[in-house]
Amino acid sequence: QLHIMQLLDGFVQTRDNFQHLSVIFIDDYLGRVSIESLPQWLEKRESVSKKQLVLGQLGWKAFTAQTPELMFELAQQDTSVLPFLQSGLLRLFEEFPAEGCGLTRTEHCILDKVRGGVSQLVRLFS
Repeated sequence: QLHIMQLLDGFVQTRDNFQHLSVIFIDDYLGRVSIESLPQWLEKRESVSKKQLVLGQLGWKAFTAQTPELMFELAQQDTSVLPFLQSGLLRLFEEFPAEGCGLTRTEHCILDKVRGGVSQLVRLFS
């Protein structure tokens, strides 16, 4: 989601021709998409809307701000024109230090695996 916001912001900043931009939203991670299924996804591509451009620009501004308040505000808004932005922001917030212990979600997961007996570095991050 960060990359799509960065790209949309970049197109707005350069005042590029938006009419030729298109986007495809799929319901899985890109790494899981097979080459054989690409033609079906191409059929579902849509032109990037003005609302998507504006939200992308707003989102990138929020992400690159000095403090996270703009991101928190953005998470309270309707972000449905970029369907995975809301969940992406919520996941990003989980990487802020937790109250009390100061650990992030990733750090919690690693410690849980170590407590469970995992000692191989590769398994800690899988």
